[in-house]
Amino acid sequence: MGFIFRRKLTHGHTLYYVFGIKVASTRNPQSIIGKNNIVKIPPKSGVRLSVYGDNNEIIIDENTTLNMNMFIGLPELTCNNCKIHIGAETTVGGAMIRICEDNTKLIIGRDCQFSTDIQVWASDTHTITDATGKIRNIGREIIIGDHVWVGHGASICKNTIIADGCVVGTKAVLSGKYETPNSTIVGNPAQCVRVGETFWDRRRPKQYISG
Repeated sequence: MGFIFRRKLTHGHTLYYVFGIKVASTRNPQSIIGKNNIVKIPPKSGVRLSVYGDNNEIIIDENTTLNMNMFIGLPELTCNNCKIHIGAETTVGGAMIRICEDNTKLIIGRDCQFSTDIQVWASDTHTITDATGKIRNIGREIIIGDHVWVGHGASICKNTIIADGCVVGTKAVLSGKYETPNSTIVGNPAQCVRVGETFWDRRRPKQYISG
């Protein structure tokens, strides 16, 4: 039908028009603006990706289910040489990942389970300095180990490390190193309340009991 057409925009949306009137707008799963970016995302993974910059690498392993918005850079502030890797069998109910600095790394291990409304900020969008003007809040990496459970509404801030097998409580705010495996991490600011003695399973309690 000649009177219907659509136009893709550089910020990753498609607008649909009928007789020159916009009737719908949809966000494209991937919007990649830049050079030499490597993107390996399995079909139907659920990732909505926006990249502004060069030489970035986004690799997601097979058998992942990720209801996730992922942003590297902004139209007015590109990011280069960043790396994101998400391991196999990881599932995400709802999360947002944002990287705003060059040379930033984000690793999420195998068999992790994220709940909903989770924020992962690998870098800030502002600057904090000390009295001498030295920057105090440069983001470099977030590393989340294998088989980590992250509860609803948790926030994971820049330069955070979470060891294998940990459980992150609802609305916890993590900033720092939680390096003992199988720990329970809760609160704002988050702290380990059970160290090395927490284990979790994807099955519900009744299913777990019945084997």
